Amino acid sequence: MSVWNKVFHTQPNAWHLIDTGIHILNLCDHALRLSTCNSPGDAVPIAARKQAVATWVRVKRLLQQDIGSKMKTRDECEDEEVSAMTRVLVAVEMLRCNRSPRHKEFSVPGLPELVSMASECSWSDAVVELQAWCQLAAVCHHAKDHRSVLRCTGSALQLEAAAAASLGATARVLYGPTAVSEMLSGAGCLRALTLVRESGGDLHAYGEAMELLLAAVRNAEKAESPALCVAAAGRYWSTCLPLTQTPEGRRQLLEPLEEILSALVHTNRKHKQNKGRASLTLTAPPLGSSKHEASEEEDLSLRAAMYSLLLHVHLERTDWAGAQQLLDRAIRDTPRSRHRLPLLKHRILVKAQLGKSVLADMQKFQDEEEQCCSSMWHQVALCAGNITQQLTCYQKSITCLLSEESRWEKLGLLLEFGEWLYGHDFPKAAARRQVQWAVDLLLLVGRERAEGSEVTSQKRSLSSESPVGMRGSSWTSLKEVRRLDGLVRAHTLLAVMADRTSPERRLNLLRASVFVLRIWQVSMAVGWEISNEMAKNQPAPPPTSAGSKKGKDKGKGKKGIDPTPVEERPKPVVLDQELPSSPQDWARYACPQQARLIFRTNSNPHCVNTLSITKQTQSLFYLDLLERELCSLSLDHLTSPIMHLAETIAHDLLDRSGLSDLYRLRIVRRCSQLGLETHSPYQEKLLSLSRIQEQEQMRCHRAIAVSHEGRGLHQGANQKVEGDGVVGFGQQKREVSAQHIWLDKADVCLGLGLHQAARQLLAEAHCVAEELRDLTTMARSLLSLAVLACEEQNFAQALILLDEAHAVGGDEEFWYQLTLTNVRAVVGQRDQDAHTKAEQIIKRGYVALKLVLERRVNRAPEIIFFITSLEMREQSSVWSFSIRMSLSFSSCTIQWVKGMYILVLCALLCSRGAVESIRALGGGEPGKRFSNEAVQRLMAACDTLRECASGFIKLGYKDHAAETHAEYAHGLRTLAGRSAHAEDKRRFLLDGVSQLQLAVTEQEHVALTAQTLLPSQQELLLNRTFP
Repeated sequence: MSVWNKVFHTQPNAWHLIDTGIHILNLCDHALRLSTCNSPGDAVPIAARKQAVATWVRVKRLLQQDIGSKMKTRDECEDEEVSAMTRVLVAVEMLRCNRSPRHKEFSVPGLPELVSMASECSWSDAVVELQAWCQLAAVCHHAKDHRSVLRCTGSALQLEAAAAASLGATARVLYGPTAVSEMLSGAGCLRALTLVRESGGDLHAYGEAMELLLAAVRNAEKAESPALCVAAAGRYWSTCLPLTQTPEGRRQLLEPLEEILSALVHTNRKHKQNKGRASLTLTAPPLGSSKHEASEEEDLSLRAAMYSLLLHVHLERTDWAGAQQLLDRAIRDTPRSRHRLPLLKHRILVKAQLGKSVLADMQKFQDEEEQCCSSMWHQVALCAGNITQQLTCYQKSITCLLSEESRWEKLGLLLEFGEWLYGHDFPKAAARRQVQWAVDLLLLVGRERAEGSEVTSQKRSLSSESPVGMRGSSWTSLKEVRRLDGLVRAHTLLAVMADRTSPERRLNLLRASVFVLRIWQVSMAVGWEISNEMAKNQPAPPPTSAGSKKGKDKGKGKKGIDPTPVEERPKPVVLDQELPSSPQDWARYACPQQARLIFRTNSNPHCVNTLSITKQTQSLFYLDLLERELCSLSLDHLTSPIMHLAETIAHDLLDRSGLSDLYRLRIVRRCSQLGLETHSPYQEKLLSLSRIQEQEQMRCHRAIAVSHEGRGLHQGANQKVEGDGVVGFGQQKREVSAQHIWLDKADVCLGLGLHQAARQLLAEAHCVAEELRDLTTMARSLLSLAVLACEEQNFAQALILLDEAHAVGGDEEFWYQLTLTNVRAVVGQRDQDAHTKAEQIIKRGYVALKLVLERRVNRAPEIIFFITSLEMREQSSVWSFSIRMSLSFSSCTIQWVKGMYILVLCALLCSRGAVESIRALGGGEPGKRFSNEAVQRLMAACDTLRECASGFIKLGYKDHAAETHAEYAHGLRTLAGRSAHAEDKRRFLLDGVSQLQLAVTEQEHVALTAQTLLPSQQELLLNRTFP
């Protein structure tokens, strides 16, 4: 059925439409005859003739009439140039008509032939020629004839000056500057797209395309056409995306994008002012689409993306003022929409970074949800440039959250706020109140509260020194792993904030460890239920057929082997929910594979999974902190469940095999320290556990490739590393990097005597740190390599590495470790002036720690311990060198004791080495006396050791106190052996026995405390501490 038959059936007056179409066609024929230009004085502009030709072709299509391959009209024009132009115009219009479906398709020559015909014409009007080339380019682009597109657009863009001159020569009615600018914009877009497609990686062609698109945006702005401006800007944005992946490329886009944004804003504003005024558009859209109106959503989305990239550039250059100016302009030019809110958020954060007030901007969030407002205040707190503003923002982020639905967000903020207060040396009581409030909410979560109970709970938590939520609540009723995880974090924080010698510190550590055990209990109970259900639902084995029985009988007669009865076949395994009950059992423990599978796939809130432990890195941070704190109190035997839980989280929730291997190495080390190394199932896998994972290496190589692209952006990155004053809490929010895992593995390997594995790990970590310019990792790796060199008696190499580490720098923990290692390396060289050098090194470290102590109020106990250790080290050095002989140390023992956020290495001179040196000094003359100078130095050293022992006891480091007492006793025995007077000798020996008794008493106290806190007795003790 033809188109006209359809028209007849749908429109009653179809015959009238046909008559109208024929009448229009006759008028077009008459107009074309009038413009034949056969008379010299009757010349008609080709622009007017073009309009008649376009109408004539369209009517022919509607009337289903063919034009013919010669593309001639009935004008009987005798001018060949006009006829040639007319044929080209007719052909172009026929091609445009052929692009519309469901209409008559004209028969036209090929596009290359038509392009050649257009190039051979002598065009009398540059504007008409420009329009013809643009229309022909759009047709070629639709047909994917890219070579013809380049030819057409090249010819069109060359006519820019001629078209402008033609417009200025005579008054134009059919064309104007707007139409010319639109055509030039469209031609530039088409040429740029084709160049990008055909560039094949040619940077010159790619750059030319970018310039063409930028020129297209300028022409669209001149035309005041939002549609063309958005189209050209969108094409520029899509083309420049590869450049946005590198800092250098982003910097190159700064000026072009600012110009494009200015054009978009100006065009949109002009369009709104002139809305309703019709504009003449004679060229097709750049991509050949019939749509020519740009939606406001498309415009705003494009602008938002460009503003985001420009903001990124300013932030990379640390140009905060420029970033604020950009955001001010963006917010001013962006109407109220979903794209305006992110810009407002960015401006608030930039203002916070500059230390400016954000209250006016934050008032615009009053209509948003409370979680949105709280999150915004929290981000401002993290970005604020001064302590006062941070404090205010943290408080507002907490007070914004009032509903029950936001309780988890509030709990997290309370704990983080408590950490922040403690890390910035606010009063410890203020920090503890926030954490105690969080504990209260964790234990009361889910209960109905009376009106005003939220305020009451806050007041109660602010005035109570112990977690009030424990009252009336049994810890054995807690089953939700998310709550238990929060309680582990909270009680670990409370322990850290308490004085080291206070009972609250140990009590909170025990509570946190019990909550870890509770996590294991509820998780394994859920695992048992799931595995039991799976075993019940497992289909029974199929019955044995008669044929198979005969076969079995034959086989039985031949081989004499009885078939396995069905009752004896292995039954489905049900997970054992019983946990180890002793340190020996925990040493043998390894999380069952069936339990790991359940943890990875289950979503039960009473089980370990990604939904119950949502912030796995944070949980690992606090489990590590809890383990270190327990070890600092000589409760090493209680740490196995903690390390096993951390290993499970790393292996099954984070899917980090390298991190899991680190925890397995730590488990082996702990078993070795407890004398249970033969019990651990990981003991035989030490070599594989200490290797570097390929996935970690690949991740590091990708990070290095990205960092090379951004190298040189931040000059501040090359500055020395200094302490940030947050006591290491910021690490909980960061993903554990591969190089940090390697450093921690190397530390464990050093403790286990795996020097070759430690060397490989440290070398790889140092190499990656150099490439990434990670100064913290560089300092740690150099220091650990120096320790390894000391272990191998390569003291000269150790000193070189220590000098390199000193140039990088670090926090007070780093300087403490560096000082001790430096002293060990200097003493190990046995130079004549080694004693003087060691004293100078220790004094420098002592002075540096004294300065830190003045700034770090809340870390006073830890820093005082550093200072006391250095004093003891110095006096031990004085005592050792007073015998005026090079000490020959048997393998000097290094004891690693991990305190709060730090690794405290207390390297004391080995008493065995001192005894051997004294024997060597005496030789066969035991009665030979020391000089007066040596005696005075030994006496001063003993006095200082006595003071150090007292200081260690006050700080709660009983192991170090016992070792200092023993060291003191050794010094007294040395003096007694060289004393000339019997009374002095007797006094020295009695004092030495007294010091040894004190050392034994301290060690007995530690041992008895450990025995009373075995895992089986730990829960009984905790039951008594919870009313």
